[in-house]
Amino acid sequence: MVKARSGAGGRPVGQLPPQPWLTHPATRRVIAALTAEGGEVRFVGGCVRDALLQRSVNDIDLATPERPELVLARLAQASLRALPTGLAHGTVTALVDGQTFEITTLRRDVACDGRRAVVAYTDNWAEDAARRDFTINALSADPAGSVYDPFDGLPDLHHGRVRFVGSPRTRIEEDVLRLLRYFRFHGWYGRPPPDREALAACRALAPRLATLSAERVRDELWKILLVPDPASMLLLMQGERVLAHVLPEAGAFGCLRLLAWFEGHGLRVEGTSTSVEARDRSPAWPSRDPTGSDPHTRHGNACPAAGLAESGCQAVPRRGSAALGGPSGGHGPNGRGSRRERSLVAPLGDCRHMEDGAVSDQRKGCAGAWGRTGAAGRRTADGFTPMVGGNGVSG
Repeated sequence: MVKARSGAGGRPVGQLPPQPWLTHPATRRVIAALTAEGGEVRFVGGCVRDALLQRSVNDIDLATPERPELVLARLAQASLRALPTGLAHGTVTALVDGQTFEITTLRRDVACDGRRAVVAYTDNWAEDAARRDFTINALSADPAGSVYDPFDGLPDLHHGRVRFVGSPRTRIEEDVLRLLRYFRFHGWYGRPPPDREALAACRALAPRLATLSAERVRDELWKILLVPDPASMLLLMQGERVLAHVLPEAGAFGCLRLLAWFEGHGLRVEGTSTSVEARDRSPAWPSRDPTGSDPHTRHGNACPAAGLAESGCQAVPRRGSAALGGPSGGHGPNGRGSRRERSLVAPLGDCRHMEDGAVSDQRKGCAGAWGRTGAAGRRTADGFTPMVGGNGVSG
């Protein structure tokens, strides 16, 4: 087990800024139920990270040393609705005033095979933190907002570093899905450059993604598509030879690079006409560089339309992505991806009709899909932020 910094897991090292959700009546009712008779509880996951960055909070996750059966009993005693949504993993969901709270018992890993860990319950916060994948995911906060940081996650969070707890290779070997989670977390919290040791481990272990179920891989890919700049993340995955193991259909990235250029240089899609207006037409168009350098830094033609032939758009298949459960896939309602899911994949396979800086009506929505996926929800008066699908980083 990876060891926390001496004393770091037992005493607070910081304080959450004021949070409406922290003092919301629904939150306080759940806390009161769980701390009855001396129980202990902390906030974990995305709500802690986003609060520290003063971002909108979408999901509230809690951890406690109490066993799931006792959690259910205490919620029932407080007349709070509770669902045994994940008892096999120690998780109970409380529903209070229209809000959901996922409550998970502290755990430690007993055995790992790269797919699912065998866990045992523990009352040790340091043991639970040590099994988490990233330093910023090991942060926790008590009901008073005091922050606990056993693995230096606070400086990593504020500097945009996504680091594994311990050896990246070891953590990925424990659960290969962490390889994809790295790119998702980097998409939400990371700044360039990515952690070299993490990328090296991701590249080396990418072939092991084939050992995971298609459903787990698909779900993680959807979450990657919801980061603010999914094009950059997919390009990073392609550059590290990861994407080919989970989404070989996306090998032709001309269209994706075109869409990334639109978003990165002040282009926007308006209304249903999907006309594209340029606020500044001078930036260079990213093109292929014979040196083979990073696609994020390559530049060539000034006009995106002029770069279409070079971009490879005509070579992109029009069929949906089977790996992502698109129109030709077997996932989602009626054996197909949902309308929202298909809209996410559409730019990979349908971006063809670009004419003189405008998107043809034959492909409405293609250039706008990426921009819509990263839109954050609106903060409401009570401090909660409803958002379809959440930000995908609650855990």
